[in-house]
Formats: sequence, C-alpha cells, structure tokens
Amino acid sequence: MTLLSRPSLPLPRRLLRPAALLLVGLLAGCEATPQAEGSIGFLSNMDGTSGTALEAARVADNRVVIRGPDGYCIDARSLRNRPEKSFALLARCDVLSGGLVGAPVEMAVLTVTVTPASGSLPRAETLASSFSAGDVLKALNRAGLRLLQLARGGNDLISTADPQHWRGAFELKGYLVSMAAYGPPESDVRGNGGRSLLQAMARAIQIATRDGS
Repeated sequence: MTLLSRPSLPLPRRLLRPAALLLVGLLAGCEATPQAEGSIGFLSNMDGTSGTALEAARVADNRVVIRGPDGYCIDARSLRNRPEKSFALLARCDVLSGGLVGAPVEMAVLTVTVTPASGSLPRAETLASSFSAGDVLKALNRAGLRLLQLARGGNDLISTADPQHWRGAFELKGYLVSMAAYGPPESDVRGNGGRSLLQAMARAIQIATRDGS
C-alpha cells in the first residue's frame, strides 16, 4: 500500500507491528483540511449555500467518482484532487445547501481519501493487529470491503465527535479508497449506523465510478 506522508489521525509507531507499517495509509480515514474542524459543531457552524453541496466529484485522473450515501453530499470547500492523493469531506446535503436540497438523515461527517494502490488489500484482521488490545471493537470483511470499528481517535481531529468511530477501505480501478464515519457523542454513527454508512458509501462510489456519474 502507498504510504501517506502524514496520516490525519496519527497512529504512534510503537502501536504498529513492523509488518503493518505499510497499512498506515489505509487506516488514515481523514486528513486535516481547513473545513474539517469547522464542519462540525456538530455541523451547526456550517454556512450552507447551494454552491457548497456537490452530488459527486471525479478524482484520481477522473478514474474514480466520489459519491456519498443518500442524503449526504460533498462539501466543495473540502475537495482536494491530486494525482497522489484526493480527499473529500461529506455531510448532510440539507446542511451544506442551507436546506435547498436533501432530506434530514443521520447527523454525520464522512471522509474519503483516494490514493494509488499497490498489492492486495489486507484482511480486516490484519489491519486490526496494527492496534493495541482494546482499540479495535470490530474487524469485518465484506465482499472486498474492510471495516474497523475503533474505540478511540474519532475526536482527535474533530473535537466534538465521539471517540468511537468506523473506518473502511476497498480497492477500485487501481486505487485505494479509504473512508471514515464520525458522529456526535453517543449517536448511532459510533455503532451499527456508522458501519452502514460506510457500506452504503462504498456501494455509491463503486456504482458512480462504473456508470461514470
């Protein structure tokens, strides 16, 4: 796997087994962007306008289309499209658009990072072994998608998020797509709701990329 230059939610190297160091890029679900912290208050500070919410965005030399689950849009201000790493932050469409589009759904912030992939995608159990005992609550393999529920770290970048959160990854057209789901304290996003959001977003990205829209 391609290493990211600086994982957004840093994992102390003492927690990583030597064989797992190459997985840091996969485990980094969110990078620091100017909008990341301000996007959650939880989302109360967003000055949503119709031009802020994007339904989809082409990245990675137009080979991958980022798209969120129903009700979630890309914050255009967060979008980064670079050959070595692309990034997008997603939130509720109605919040981003100031109520112009979208219906109320679970309050959450989702992130997507797209980087060139090399080698095969490790199983979730391999990813889980990179953490200390108790850090990983669940490690799931779902038809090419790897999912980890983590007990800590959700509030490292976003101070108002619940520490418990989900991260996931899959390969698509030669790229590694890493995702994360953050929610308010004690929300369902920290539990099964976060897993479902990442599964839905993976499907949305795969379908949009396949269909070219």
